[in-house]
Amino acid sequence: MPTLPEPVWEPDPAMLQKAFDDPSALANLRFKPSVITGVLLRVLQAHFWDPANIVDPDLRRIIWADDDPSIGDIQSRLLIQPLYQYDARTIGQRPAILVTRGEAEVRRWPLQGRATLTTDKNGFFRGERYFAPIVGSHVLRCVAKGAFAADRLGEEVFYRMLEYVPAIKRDFPFGDLQIRMIAAPRKIEEAEAGENFMTDVSVPWIHIHSWTLTEQAPILKKIRLTNGQPFGA
Repeated sequence: MPTLPEPVWEPDPAMLQKAFDDPSALANLRFKPSVITGVLLRVLQAHFWDPANIVDPDLRRIIWADDDPSIGDIQSRLLIQPLYQYDARTIGQRPAILVTRGEAEVRRWPLQGRATLTTDKNGFFRGERYFAPIVGSHVLRCVAKGAFAADRLGEEVFYRMLEYVPAIKRDFPFGDLQIRMIAAPRKIEEAEAGENFMTDVSVPWIHIHSWTLTEQAPILKKIRLTNGQPFGA
C-alpha cells in the first residue's frame, strides 16, 4: 500500500504545506466535477490511513485500508470510494464514506462571459477570452451501524475537511470551496441495510472555467441559402 501523507495546513505561512506532498496526477487534469470527486477521495483516504491522524479516539481503530481483504478484521476497516462503486448488498459489513457529486450548472456572467481581448507579444489580436462560473456540489456520505456511530464518523469528516479547505484551495483552482453542513443521521431504508444509518456532509464549490476563442475563418463562410435550403458554396 502506498504511503499517503495527511494533508497539513497551519495558520502560520511559514508552516504552510501543500495539501498533496506527492504531486498527484489529479493536479494535471482539466478541472471538472469527476476530478473534484478524486480530490475529496484522496484527502479522506490520507486522513483515515493512519490512526494518529484521527481526532476522535473512538474512531482510531476504524482506518482506511484500501480494498485488500487480508488486512485485519473487516469491521475495523473503513471503505472510502465513489458512491457509484458501492454495492448496497454489502451494507453493514464495514463503515463507509461514499463520495458523490450533485448537479453542476453554468451561472450567468456579465457581457456574455467575455472579459478580455488577448494579444501576442507584438500587440496583435489573438482572440477573445471567455469566462463561465460553474457551480456544483459534492456529498460525503458517512455510513455506519447505528445512528451514533454514523454521527461520530460524520463529525470527524465534517471538522477535518473544514480545516483542510484552505490547503485544498491552494492546490486546486477552486473559485470557492466550502464545507457547508452536516446532516442529522437517518436510517438507510434498503432491505439489506438492517440498523445502518448515514449522515451527509455537503461540499458546495465554484470553478471559473475560462477559454480563449480565436477566429480562423468565418463560421458560415462556405454556406449559402437558396429558397431557404442550405448547400455548399
